[in-house]
Amino acid sequence: MVLRRLYNNFINTNGLLIKPLDKIFFKYLSFLEIKKFIKYTFGGIISLGLKMILTFFLTEILSLWYFYSYIFSLIMVISFNFFFNIYITFKCPKKKFKKFIKYMFFLIIFYCSDALLVKFLTETIQFHYLISILFVTTFIFIIKFFVYDKLVFTK
Repeated sequence: MVLRRLYNNFINTNGLLIKPLDKIFFKYLSFLEIKKFIKYTFGGIISLGLKMILTFFLTEILSLWYFYSYIFSLIMVISFNFFFNIYITFKCPKKKFKKFIKYMFFLIIFYCSDALLVKFLTETIQFHYLISILFVTTFIFIIKFFVYDKLVFTK
């Protein structure tokens, strides 16, 4: 409500923004969407930590080959992210199997897109590979939030 008033005052005072953008902007930038995005980000941070710790533990403590450790931790993190999103971020625990199938479908698309975009930015545009990874990961992270919110974890 406060954000809406501030935005309307900005529009009325400056007249810089076009009215159709008004609806698009507030459709996706409501308090509940921001709150969901913060939860989604928090889940992402937890999953990154879980992936790093689990990979380190399996590799360094149990002497498993690093790649097997990473694959196992990746499977655990995918499962963690699904349940975190279904119960905490989007709060829609019904029809889990159907949502899991959609989740895996989009996850495959996102991972393939991630790899192709990093390759394109690094080899074609000539970005440093770490910059490419950072940019693509951030971009896909945001896109995944909206896809999961509107297409996967629907009520």
